Amino acid sequence: MEKHKTAMLLLEGINQSGGQIIEMLGDTGPEFQGRMAGILDQISIAEDDEELDLLLGELVSLGMESEAAPVFGEIVATVEDGSIVISGDSLLGNVIEGGVIDLPPPRGVDEIRAAAAELSRRVAPWEEALIDAPPGEPGPRYLNAGLYVGSEMVPVDEPPSLDGGPYQLVVNVGRRWGIGRPDVPFPEESLTDYYSGPVLEVDLVARSLDVGIDVPMQPLLLPQEDNSPVVVFGLTFRRPGRKAVDVDLLYRGNLIQSRRFEFEVTAHAGDELPESAWPVQDGYTTFTRITELTPDSLARLDENPRRLTIVAERSLDSNRIGLRFYDNTGIDLGFLQSALSGESITNMLGALRGRLLTTMTAYAGSVGSTKAVLTKHLGQLAAAGRRFYLALLPGMAGQEDTFDEGQRLEVELEPGDVIQVAPLSAQLSVPWELLYERKIEEYREDRISLCESFSDHGPNAEDCPHHGDATVVCPHGFWGYRYVIEQLPCRVDPGEEERSFTLPFQIPNGLPSRFSANVSTRLAQTEAGLESLRGLVGEDRLEMERFESLEQVRAELVDQAADILYFYAHGGVDDFGSPYLEVGESDQIKLIDLDAWDIRLDNQPLIFLNACDSADYAPDSFENLIKYFCGVGAAGVVGTQCEVRELLATTFAAEFFKRFFRQVPAGEALYDTRLTLLNDHLDPRGLTYSLFSAADVRLAQPIIE
Repeated sequence: MEKHKTAMLLLEGINQSGGQIIEMLGDTGPEFQGRMAGILDQISIAEDDEELDLLLGELVSLGMESEAAPVFGEIVATVEDGSIVISGDSLLGNVIEGGVIDLPPPRGVDEIRAAAAELSRRVAPWEEALIDAPPGEPGPRYLNAGLYVGSEMVPVDEPPSLDGGPYQLVVNVGRRWGIGRPDVPFPEESLTDYYSGPVLEVDLVARSLDVGIDVPMQPLLLPQEDNSPVVVFGLTFRRPGRKAVDVDLLYRGNLIQSRRFEFEVTAHAGDELPESAWPVQDGYTTFTRITELTPDSLARLDENPRRLTIVAERSLDSNRIGLRFYDNTGIDLGFLQSALSGESITNMLGALRGRLLTTMTAYAGSVGSTKAVLTKHLGQLAAAGRRFYLALLPGMAGQEDTFDEGQRLEVELEPGDVIQVAPLSAQLSVPWELLYERKIEEYREDRISLCESFSDHGPNAEDCPHHGDATVVCPHGFWGYRYVIEQLPCRVDPGEEERSFTLPFQIPNGLPSRFSANVSTRLAQTEAGLESLRGLVGEDRLEMERFESLEQVRAELVDQAADILYFYAHGGVDDFGSPYLEVGESDQIKLIDLDAWDIRLDNQPLIFLNACDSADYAPDSFENLIKYFCGVGAAGVVGTQCEVRELLATTFAAEFFKRFFRQVPAGEALYDTRLTLLNDHLDPRGLTYSLFSAADVRLAQPIIE
């Protein structure tokens, strides 16, 4: 009982002395406020007295080790002699109704939690920290932000200036206010099941290629409804021009929503703005979660967590590409600024896919070859993948002489870990499988050799007897042979409508399951490929139907009830750059056709595009079949990064479905199939296939027992 009274008095003392504390902290105030808000947030959800004691101790230590130590010393002294009185109309007095005398446990713990939550709302800034909900009827919540100087919001039609400020970006989740127009509401359904109390702690991270940010990662207490308290990021504008800050909201390392805020920055207050400056301040959603995040699915993710989440951004003034990295607990691992621009990444993707195509051609007419052929093409792919790795992920490549300490990312990835990737551009699809982690020289036939024991030794770097030898190529250096990679097709383009579908973790198949085969009759392996799939399982458990004309495919997609939509077809792009799938003799199905058919894939099937170039997209691609199919209800898409040969296509599909039909998740099935092709056939072309869904998507019922 006395312990609860002491805790309440301590919080009230900090509340009453807030102005003095901030004044003494000076420039260190924003960082201190962020750290204090984090501790208060933890107090507000403390489970027992022991945890409460530890957190209160952290709070006192934080204050006593700061520039405001004299004030905290006085607070502690007045708490000890009981001279702080909580009046009925004080901030914390309103919480407890009648003061702190004789607080009966466990009600006292609940009141301390509530008091800490109230004080957290005031910490950053100390006054007017909570944005009032706009008038009107309750509606959806949004990830909001406004630009502030002190407690005053800068009007959205006024620019910040280098001689103004200091500026703060104030962020919350709640009723719509602030910068930008309403676009995509906050995905409430992703987090609904995780509330064990009135609030849920999530992480907010602000990052920028152009703007300095104080305390870029902070906790946010998200209530089940209404406005959340705000989080405050101090901003430093270094030069005039168009600048952007990206804000990510994550729960346990899973990206929930990202929003970009743009500012036209002037050198001096009152400078005339060019016409291109409008809107002066703008905000728009760039990513919103459409993958399921239920307790069951998150428990599955805990068993095989996303050890690394990669979120991309692009600067406004120079088109540079930057990457943000988070682990599965939401810890901010770092920020890397790569040397790539939109143009250079397009060129790099072209070179990577060109090298894949060369490998594909070398194995034409067969599956697998000799170790000499494997050595040559793995060596060439490794050199290309290493270049991409160095350009895109400089800090992970350990270039100590080139990049500052703050630009190096320290992350320990284990073989089999899942890497979650938010789209690199509006047109997603990067052959991440080709990234090569180990140092390797340029391929020379008389110099580069293959690790002879790659199929026998373990997957860790130190397991390879040639670890550290840049003249030996080991398959375990490729991301596609080390990690399960999921590219989430959840990017939102400005002005895009909210999607009505989520990406599920489970395809609701019945028995027999329905398999829709949409095929080209001009391919030599069509019959053999379908027979190999039929041979995997009996007719009582798999109902396969074949469609081979535009009209048949249209009817199947419009009336779709299949659990798996399989395309064994020609693929390519037309004169307008529009991708197509060619079925039957020569019927080309294009995105304009799919759009005209008003397709809704209510059965949420997995779509396997076993066709040339079905995932061959660059940042400047105008249309995208993968994003389209996921947008109309597909559980996910498997696609190819270049042209594929028929024998590979039929063999890869049979190996993949042999696993997927047994209820193996799609990410793991794809990963295992790549390794099988490599180990059993000395064939590296499994690196051509990529997954665009949650890696854990699987059948609700196994087709093969």
